[in-house]
Amino acid sequence: FKKTAQTAVQLQNILLDGVAIADFSPVKTDYAVDFEGTRPVLTWVAGDGQTVQRLEKQDTVLLVVTDGADYATYRIAFRRTLSDDATLAAILLDGVALEEFVPTNTNYTINLPAGATMPVVTYQAGHPAKTIIMGGLEPMKTGITVQAENGASNTYTLTFAVALYSDATLADLQVEGHTIGYQPTQTEYTLSLDEGMPMPALHYTAREGQRVVLSEPNDNEQRIAVTAENGTTITYIIKYTRTISGNALLADILLDGVSL
Repeated sequence: FKKTAQTAVQLQNILLDGVAIADFSPVKTDYAVDFEGTRPVLTWVAGDGQTVQRLEKQDTVLLVVTDGADYATYRIAFRRTLSDDATLAAILLDGVALEEFVPTNTNYTINLPAGATMPVVTYQAGHPAKTIIMGGLEPMKTGITVQAENGASNTYTLTFAVALYSDATLADLQVEGHTIGYQPTQTEYTLSLDEGMPMPALHYTAREGQRVVLSEPNDNEQRIAVTAENGTTITYIIKYTRTISGNALLADILLDGVSL
């Protein structure tokens, strides 16, 4: 079947997925249609009193139009093209879309707060025919490689930067046998200590990421140096004033270990 469309036997339109072919003309009988993915649905509009027989072989469709006395044949050749789209539609961190994501930008640095762990990375592919491979490049770096149908590829790289702890204040500080009214931002305390009494023990609670060093005490002072993860340092100083007791009384007298 191959005959040029005549005036009396012609299609009124040819449609792809419900949309008219851009260059359609009733007297034009050969069309080439390029498409990606799924082949579009072919429909047509025939003239009054005309019937259409559809014949198909692989990706070529013949529409034979007849009014019983004459006929015309329209040929539509479908040509599937390979997609060159190697981009993602979205990147998600713990299920939340990365706000700054742009499909054409392949490098991202994600700043995380101190103490945070790397979130779970997922993605939305976009074009269904892509091949996507995701894997860790380094302990805090993830790569997502996207390959298009035609072989073109992109690799998205996500680098995670965890902030260092910056707080160098202790969570708590206590001096054995004394109430000091500890305040994290107050770094000096003065306490009274009886002459001859040994230095009291210091008890402290450090925060995450801190390094604490107790200096060797002298008779009048104890120091605690606290360094945060980012290098910030605070030194707490406990000073002692020695007092001479006026109490000349014994606390107890014992005979063979028994109090009088």
